[in-house]
Amino acid sequence: MRQLIVSFLLALLAAFAFGVDGKAGSYQISVTTNPSVVPVGKADVLVRVLDGGGKPVGGATVKVFAQMPGMPMGERDTDAAPVPRSLGVYSAPATFGMAGAYDVRVSVNGQATVLTLSTGDDTSASGSSLPVVLGLLAVAIIVILLARSKFRPQRQHVGRAAIAIVLTLIVLAIGAWAVRNLRRPGAMTPLEAQSMEMNSAAPVSAVPVTMATVRRGKLETTVRYTGQIAGLAEQDVFARVTGALVYMPLYVGDRVRKGQIIARLDTSQLGPEVAAKRAGALSAKEAVRTARADYQSAAAMVDQAGAEHEQYMTAIEEAEANLTAAKANQTAMAAQTSAAQKDVVGAQARQDSAQADVDYWQQELGRMDTLFKKGAISRDENQQTLLQKKKADASLTEAVQAVGSAEAKVSAAKAAVEQAAAGVVAVDHKLAEARNEMLVHRAHVADAEAQRASARQKIAQAAAGAGQAEAELQGAAADESYATISSPIDGVVVQRNAAPGTLVQMGTSILKLAQTDSVRLQANVPAEALESIRVGASVSARTALTSTGTIKAHITSVSGTVDPATKLGSVEAIVPNPDGRFRPGQYDSLEITTSSEKDALLVPTSAIQSRPSGTSVWAVRDGIAHQVIVMVGGSNGNLTSIQGGLQVGDQVVTDGAANLTDGCQVTVEATASAPFVRVGEAGFTPETVSFPAGTRAQITFVRDSAKSCGTEVVFPELGITKSLPLNQPVTVDLGVLGAGNRYSFTCGLGMFKGQVVVN
Repeated sequence: MRQLIVSFLLALLAAFAFGVDGKAGSYQISVTTNPSVVPVGKADVLVRVLDGGGKPVGGATVKVFAQMPGMPMGERDTDAAPVPRSLGVYSAPATFGMAGAYDVRVSVNGQATVLTLSTGDDTSASGSSLPVVLGLLAVAIIVILLARSKFRPQRQHVGRAAIAIVLTLIVLAIGAWAVRNLRRPGAMTPLEAQSMEMNSAAPVSAVPVTMATVRRGKLETTVRYTGQIAGLAEQDVFARVTGALVYMPLYVGDRVRKGQIIARLDTSQLGPEVAAKRAGALSAKEAVRTARADYQSAAAMVDQAGAEHEQYMTAIEEAEANLTAAKANQTAMAAQTSAAQKDVVGAQARQDSAQADVDYWQQELGRMDTLFKKGAISRDENQQTLLQKKKADASLTEAVQAVGSAEAKVSAAKAAVEQAAAGVVAVDHKLAEARNEMLVHRAHVADAEAQRASARQKIAQAAAGAGQAEAELQGAAADESYATISSPIDGVVVQRNAAPGTLVQMGTSILKLAQTDSVRLQANVPAEALESIRVGASVSARTALTSTGTIKAHITSVSGTVDPATKLGSVEAIVPNPDGRFRPGQYDSLEITTSSEKDALLVPTSAIQSRPSGTSVWAVRDGIAHQVIVMVGGSNGNLTSIQGGLQVGDQVVTDGAANLTDGCQVTVEATASAPFVRVGEAGFTPETVSFPAGTRAQITFVRDSAKSCGTEVVFPELGITKSLPLNQPVTVDLGVLGAGNRYSFTCGLGMFKGQVVVN
């Protein structure tokens, strides 16, 4: 009996061990506080996590967020730590700043639930069920004592003890009930007051601020301008001939394909003109053929004259060769005559010498005869003289004959010279005749060439006439073909300027088409800003259709001129539009990247203070605020680069700077780690946030519009949901994300969308 009662009491106490229960997804949640009575001040929230089978869950990621409904005071998600030697129990600090009810959101591995706690509630079993427990305990004790008294003689003492115990328990129960039900609303219990004294921080005169950490990163300086969407090409379809419009089935909004027949004109009067032009073209072609035949005949004459020219040239060359040979022969004959004359002179000289010898020996012979007769010489000597005389006579005779022979040769040579001269005259005469014939032939050649040139000119004239006739034929045929009008582009009908039955003149616009498979996102930019925008610059475009979201593109053209009235120029980006989601005429907003810094020193733009003394920020060091003059660089609206005055890791004030003075003490109301994402009526700004791989990703969201539906932000892939109080920075810790991944985030209703990109 006693064991049964004890087991019953233990089970009862276990049932009241955690006082507030709930369910977060597949997990069973029980929440108590330490102290067990929820104080006005600081307390530890204890969370017991059980799985679907009722078993404690260890190693879970548990986060606790406590806030009065509709009264955000800068609270943030707090990581709960496992309680040693208590499997499945986690503890997280929380602050209950004033008396009243609190929503306590508990997240287990991304699955969340919201429980309600009120200051003054006892979350343990002895609080909410204390009288019941005390009563049951008293009954159990009495039963045990009475059971034991059956075996003891001192029943009277036992009964008195039991009565005393029961009375004590009754007094305690009445006191607990009075404390819970009879105290003034909002008043603290003695335990709460004691907890408030022990846990509440002493008031200080520090200024509450929001801070951010100075860091290095990539900064793309951007500017934003508005404009509108235009079709890639807008083209009027004109009637190219005059005629009645007999067919045009299209209306505004109809889509057409390139080459599609969109209209027809009645041009029956063009048929006879086309036939006449075709006949003229055939006649002109025949004239070209005749002129070419004449040219070929003239060319043949030129070729024949050329062949005859070769013959005449051969004759002239032969005559010139003969003349040269005759002159050479004449020269040779003259040389022979001269040589013969020289031989005559020589022979005459020898004759004279022989005559002298004859005369000498004649005298010598007379003297020798006289001497012989006188006997002065012998007969032999006289005979020798006679012999010499005979030799001299013979020599003279020979010399006389030689002279006659030489003179005969001279006569023969002179005759040959005269004959050679006659031959030269004859050949020269033939050469002159050949040359005269050549001159006459050249005149024939020139005449043949002139006839060929004339024939060639006639061919050109005939070809020109044929070309003109063919062009006229093609023009007439084209005019006839213009009666059928085809679409010059793929596009949409945006204007219908004529109806069937209308007589349209050449040059009249009957339709206006817009090419929309690609569109031009245009923006109007002040003249002074055009210099900072380059072709190829990155651009994020937003249209009036929220469902379209942000379009990523690149600038394809920058206007080289500005409107003299508005002082605005135009920039545009061409983007594909295969599904026709963009319509010409819609307004757009282009955020254009004007510069990029890869390793800039970055601070939130909200930290920058512009003062007469210069640009500054409030830097916090050891809890003290200091005004620091800085040099700023580019900005993308959310972040600004610092060129000097700060270092990586410095803390700067982003919110609350209006109440600061140099040297004052500050308290951190929230820590804003870049990047910031603004949540307004139009959605998230910016919509895309990038982080380098391997770093801890944190994003601070600030909802700055009460009309925005972004009262919370949800990361569906990461199982994270955060409430976004109005004008309160909320930092979401995404942890270390893997390279190349993308994670989306939305508002609570899924209307606003953004993404996190891990580079």
